[in-house]
Amino acid sequence: MKKTVFAIFFATAVFLSCGNTPPELKQIYSEINFLNIPGSENVRSEMLVLVNADDEDGDDDITGIHIINDSEQMSWDLDSSIWKTRDSRGMKWTGSQRLTTVDGSMPKAGEYRVLVVDRAGERVEESVFFPLIKNPPSPADFAELIFQDEQAIELKSPQERNIISFYDSEGKLLGAYAATPGLIRINKLRDGSAVAEKYSTVKVSYYSNLIGAGLISGFYEKP
Repeated sequence: MKKTVFAIFFATAVFLSCGNTPPELKQIYSEINFLNIPGSENVRSEMLVLVNADDEDGDDDITGIHIINDSEQMSWDLDSSIWKTRDSRGMKWTGSQRLTTVDGSMPKAGEYRVLVVDRAGERVEESVFFPLIKNPPSPADFAELIFQDEQAIELKSPQERNIISFYDSEGKLLGAYAATPGLIRINKLRDGSAVAEKYSTVKVSYYSNLIGAGLISGFYEKP
């Protein structure tokens, strides 16, 4: 009888110790982005928040990411049905780059709390700070893509360092490449032949130190 009670107690203790480990929030990447749709004079702003988090109970144990601005009484709630996950240099990042305000206005400058929550309700929290954007960009500030044909794209940009990204018809990223202004031949890129065959849309972006934000142009449709 004593052995049975001890076995039950031990198994319960092991279960509880393995099931209530809080997530570990390793890093947060945050940025204000401005988006310009080709052919449009409208520029809209979005927030990007990505977290690099681990949970000893497994990646699937993380159920929510919450971004909160207490002073403005604003919040965004992300779960696996809407967040995006990407791998970069062996690190897994989860979150969203499409966080917008209800009225479409520019996100307020200030401190935002980022909470990562698991199935047991355990949570970890850190804060990020979004700066005040004093001079939002105009459409003329954005990079532009001009298709010569399906295989060649001319990049016009006020910035030397740009990122051009190719997506398939389902919105899956096929490849992202550093690019300078000039003619880009897709089949000359890394895995370019496969990208050229499968891509459906393209966007180009760069980070402006002058503005203090990312500038994204897209999506461009494959001709």
